[in-house]
Amino acid sequence: MRHEIRKFFRLAVDANPTILELMWTRPEDHRVVSPAGERLLAARESFLSRRVAERFGRYALAQLKRIRTHRTWLLSPPSGAPTRGQFGLPDRTLIPADQLAAAEALLDAGERDAADVSPNFIEVLNREKRYKSAQAQWRQYNDWLKNRNPARSDLEVRFGYDTKHGMHLVRLQRMALEILDSGEGQRVQTRPPRTTRDP
Repeated sequence: MRHEIRKFFRLAVDANPTILELMWTRPEDHRVVSPAGERLLAARESFLSRRVAERFGRYALAQLKRIRTHRTWLLSPPSGAPTRGQFGLPDRTLIPADQLAAAEALLDAGERDAADVSPNFIEVLNREKRYKSAQAQWRQYNDWLKNRNPARSDLEVRFGYDTKHGMHLVRLQRMALEILDSGEGQRVQTRPPRTTRDP
């Protein structure tokens, strides 16, 4: 992983899990460490803060969301692409896309009076949003099917959930608890050495 130094520091100060974990990799896993890198590693404790709880927690919740989504797809996969009719919409939108977007922006900003729209229009807008969301989910499902790693897919079928996301979720929470409990990152690196390709 490579980052421009300012971005690296910004992410480190913000308790980015990936960046913090990199700073606690084992010395035997380092291929090259410059003098600047040595100074950075020597000061790595300076990047630990209570922000770890929120940042690691958000990342873990993202893993949980993926686990739930993939489990839903495993147990009850979508049967087909969504249609406009399923959402009570005509085959083609009656409102130009730019007008829909403008009204949506005003309503999202809480400016209903400025939008000057009827309750019927708001209902149509909500249906359009639900339809777009269903389209996005259908695309995600198909991308997931097309790009699945076969070994990882077998694990999902065998255990009923994405074990890699599950491992990341547990690892992130464990790392955060260790940092918050000890006040230091000596045990941040909790992953075993990688000997084979992860499924």
